Parts: sequence; structure tokens; C-alpha cells
Amino acid sequence: MADGRDDLDELFGGGDASATTTPPPTRVRALVIAGFVLTVLGPTCFTGVPGAGLALWAWYRADEDLARAEAGALPPDAETAVRKERRLAFAGVVFAMVLLVVQLSLFARGVYDAYVDLLAGLLNLALGGEAPPPPTP
Repeated sequence: MADGRDDLDELFGGGDASATTTPPPTRVRALVIAGFVLTVLGPTCFTGVPGAGLALWAWYRADEDLARAEAGALPPDAETAVRKERRLAFAGVVFAMVLLVVQLSLFARGVYDAYVDLLAGLLNLALGGEAPPPPTP
């Protein structure tokens, strides 16, 4: 029967250095995909900041996995996969930053004021209210 202390040592990095574990590649990829979806929806649904946060978190996790691979805690063949995941996470961060700049420029130009007014009018119409007046130029 295994000692519970071995599990704790492995969890907190105090275990056997020769024991290798493989990082779950889907963790970083799932964070990048979720961040990408939220970032793409950001200009219309105001989810750009959470999307950028997920992209940054994915990059941080991929960086941790790369440090573990370089320290020898992962099998040698896992290092190339981890590097690929890190590049993917970095691309997600860059994409999120570009879309945040686009969203900021739309906000500065007053596009969001018209967008929110349109959404409020459509919601009012859907709930049985009057149609919104046409926008004035």
C-alpha cells in the first residue's frame, strides 16, 4: 500500500526526481481555445478582457510546463510538444491584445454607445414595447 506522503511529495515537487510525468496538453490548449472564443466575442459581447486573461493564464501554464520539461521532470519527447503549446499560447495573447486595441478604438469612436442603444431598443421591442426611433446622424 502506497504511503500518502509519497503522493504529497509528488504533488509539491518533493518526490523522486527520476519519476517523469507528462503534462496534460489539453489544459493549455483548452485555455487558449476558451480565451480565443471570448476574445473574438469581445467586441460584441464585452468579453475581451476575460479572453485576454485566459490567454495570459494559458501562456503562464505553458511556461511552467516548459520549465518542468527543461528541468528534466518530463520525458524528453514532451519538450517539443510543450514548446508548441507555449507558442500557441503566445499567439493567443498577441491575438487578444490586438483585438483589445480594436475594441478600445471602437469604444473611443462612440460605436459602443450606438450599439448599446440598438440592443436596448431591440430588447424593448422584444418585450412588447415601442420600436426605437431611428438613429440621428
